[in-house]
Amino acid sequence: MSGLNATTLLSVVDVMQIQGKLPNFVTGITQASQLIEPGFVFFARSGSKCNGLDFAEDAARSGAALIITALPLPPKLPLPAVRVIDERLSLVKLAHLIYNYPSKSLILIGVTGTNGKTSSVHLIRSIVEASGAKCGMLSTIGYWTGARFVAPQLTTPDIDRICALLSEMVEAGCRYVVMEVSSHALAQGRVEGLEYKVAAFSNLSLDHIDYHSTFEAYGNAKLKLIDMQPQDSVTVVNLGDAWGKRFAQTAKGRLITFKKIDDDDDDDVIMKLRTARCDGSGGEYRLKGLGTEFTVKTPLVGEFQGENIALAAAVALGLGFDSQTIIHGIEALKCVPGRMEAISAGQPFTVVVDFCHTPDALQRALTSLRNLRPRTLAVMFGCGGDRDKTKRPKMGFIAAQVADKVIITSDNPRSEPPQAICDEIYAGVPVELHSKVRIIPDRRQAIFQIISEAKAGDIIILAGKGAETTLEAQSVKTPFDDRLTARETLIQYNAKANANVHNK
Repeated sequence: MSGLNATTLLSVVDVMQIQGKLPNFVTGITQASQLIEPGFVFFARSGSKCNGLDFAEDAARSGAALIITALPLPPKLPLPAVRVIDERLSLVKLAHLIYNYPSKSLILIGVTGTNGKTSSVHLIRSIVEASGAKCGMLSTIGYWTGARFVAPQLTTPDIDRICALLSEMVEAGCRYVVMEVSSHALAQGRVEGLEYKVAAFSNLSLDHIDYHSTFEAYGNAKLKLIDMQPQDSVTVVNLGDAWGKRFAQTAKGRLITFKKIDDDDDDDVIMKLRTARCDGSGGEYRLKGLGTEFTVKTPLVGEFQGENIALAAAVALGLGFDSQTIIHGIEALKCVPGRMEAISAGQPFTVVVDFCHTPDALQRALTSLRNLRPRTLAVMFGCGGDRDKTKRPKMGFIAAQVADKVIITSDNPRSEPPQAICDEIYAGVPVELHSKVRIIPDRRQAIFQIISEAKAGDIIILAGKGAETTLEAQSVKTPFDDRLTARETLIQYNAKANANVHNK
């Protein structure tokens, strides 16, 4: 963009103080000093440990033209600065204005819920692009602008980052954008000012209680997505989930419900989902409703994928896409990184990596794999530090109940001792099942151990981190990818197995 006049910029916010001479133009806005480009506004926010003004010198060196903040202005700053009254609202207004309200040029699709968001978003994007249209994406595992892939900082970034990315999408020719909308983003106003043509709800289960305090508050945060829809919008709801009716009751525009059913006489749902086949090669699902009926095949493993497919199909039908485009789009998606992703190096057993990090998600993943009738079902997982502690024993209980072999390990322990987290998970394991559960706090060693013990016909799931590429401990992030570690271990496993055969 060529730039926005600074006087025009300040006309949308309540200004308390101006220090220094304002620049003629600004070209962007960011809260992150490392993302500053020449001509940018550096929006310096307050913080619990430090505040944005601590990075004013960094901003100046990177070419920032102006600082805007709600913090008191120190007498000496390296850049002209403006103090505003309302920090959050000012950032929202400025971000939309500076990037020329990019969301108004796009059809926004928001997906919220506890589990299935990432897979559903990828499915929707695949369907849209099967129609020949370009679709941007904001997802836990990355942002796609239509021209480049951007590594994610958050599932749903802050509004300044969202508007910058949406602006790129407009420039790249995107007509649609599908995005995961997290409960944190909704509660913190990170998506304020956006209007969602479609809002979709997948399910709600225990997660993020460390932040939201109660399950009710967590659910109510998700409901805020409906508030961000215009009257002529579409709301897609999974009525198979207990919270589905709450979402359906708040829908503003056209409501499309879906549910997995066993009886065609179930008339309380618009889109009916039935599983025709589910095995280690994927699944086949039948969808009926909205004047159409079709069967779609997918290589995505796990029966819960049927609900993700139904959500994506309902969104697409609500937007006017035909069933053939939906089928082609779904069948074109071969894998969602870190979501029941198979890791193969020619071994005689199955290894999958999945992001499941809540009790419900772990239950769904393990149950789906158990239904594939493995010789032995083994799971390795942990729980993140400085996060909801109530789910730890629950996940220990579920793993021990469903799997044949369990290794409890680290998963981003952050500031907590890894062993202490593992002990809290283990506390949920019934005494009579202790023999099938071990604690190996070192995640790399845990992956090596669970794979080295595998035999033909086994299924192993490495759970919790999915496509993440770092492991965070004591405020330090070190490179770590379950998929790469598993592949390296499998290569060693195969080499050892081949050597044993040769020696015989």
